[in-house]
Amino acid sequence: MIRFLKQLILLALFLQACGGTSASLPTLQPASLPTPTLTPSHTPSPFTQTPLPSATSTPALNVARVLIVSFDGLRPDAIQAAEMTTVMSLMQNGAYTLNAQTIVPSLTLPSHTSMLVGTCPAKHIVRWNEYVPENGYALGTDIFDLANNAGLRTVMVAGKEKLRQVTEPSSTDFFGFVDSTDKVNDIISLETMAIEEIRKGFDLMFLHFPDGDLAGHADGWMSNEQLLA
Repeated sequence: MIRFLKQLILLALFLQACGGTSASLPTLQPASLPTPTLTPSHTPSPFTQTPLPSATSTPALNVARVLIVSFDGLRPDAIQAAEMTTVMSLMQNGAYTLNAQTIVPSLTLPSHTSMLVGTCPAKHIVRWNEYVPENGYALGTDIFDLANNAGLRTVMVAGKEKLRQVTEPSSTDFFGFVDSTDKVNDIISLETMAIEEIRKGFDLMFLHFPDGDLAGHADGWMSNEQLLA
């Protein structure tokens, strides 16, 4: 009987522990985390557009006339070797280059034609190097054409007659040559002819000195004879 009562009490305790109303556990509320505030380490400055430089007009050059001088056969290193002080003075007070190259082969007539027309022999078709009137004149618009069409006075004074074929006679108001190789006794020197035309006035003048080229062929390039020419 006592044993039965003990079992009954244990069963009651068991039922109370397992089936009875248990104390409610507190609900765990997660700790509220602070809302992060993103603060940039560097506050960018407001965008400002860099103003573009305003275009300025290039002032017109006050050029009264143009004189083109050709020293036929002149190499760049001969300028100082021959003590060409006037040329060196022009270089010091203006723009120049010693790296310009002519056509190949560097014959007088085709080379000067390319210089004054601005194209290669394949376009201006002057490949001969003698005065051959039946071949006509260089093709293309040369500097004398442009000046003549603008109503300017054009002059060419040359040391070789073949330079006549660089441009048509109608494009030059005066063409004169003094060729020391044509076995003709000239009554005037090349320098005197050039001075007379300068005194008459011109807008575009081309002056060609042949002595350096003639001496180079006869006595050798950079020879004393050529440097003195």
